Amino acid sequence: VYEMPNLSIDYGDYKITGVDMYYMRNLLNEVVLQTCKSVGGVCIDVANQVKFEDNDFYDRAHNTPEGAYKIGCFLYESMKNLKF
Repeated sequence: VYEMPNLSIDYGDYKITGVDMYYMRNLLNEVVLQTCKSVGGVCIDVANQVKFEDNDFYDRAHNTPEGAYKIGCFLYESMKNLKF
């Protein structure tokens, strides 16, 4: 019998699942972009504009060299024509 691994994170009395993490990360990204725009910053939406694969991450937060390269190339292309 195959048993699904427990992928939730205990946070006090709560269990945070991968779905919860997805929604929390999206909310955080939205607030960061809104704040960036409100102060006239250079706002680049990496989360919604880069297509990530499983091998782009070591875990939920840290990129592999392949993922870091993908982000670096995207940032370069997004910023190369900006004038500061």
